[in-house]
Amino acid sequence: MTEIPAFPCNQPHQSEVYAEVFVDDASFPGVDAVVAFASEACEEEIGRFIGLPYDEPTLSFHFYYPAQSSWAVGDRSVFCVVYDPAGDSEGSLADSQR
Repeated sequence: MTEIPAFPCNQPHQSEVYAEVFVDDASFPGVDAVVAFASEACEEEIGRFIGLPYDEPTLSFHFYYPAQSSWAVGDRSVFCVVYDPAGDSEGSLADSQR
């Protein structure tokens, strides 16, 4: 299992977890299906987080998703992570409208 290091928002940081979404499938649907789900779900959530539609973003996102090995022990979480491609951020990107 991958651990995500935490930094206070008032210190420079590279990215910020903005949502946790869950895959509902009982059995592991395969990496391609999990990645497709994560991409769509995280794109939906980022608009709510930054406070405007994600049509012409200045921010980007990536995600962490469960592997087949962690799925076997009940991991269904996808963590959506926002970052500024221009560099580190200080403060939260929530409602930044960027």
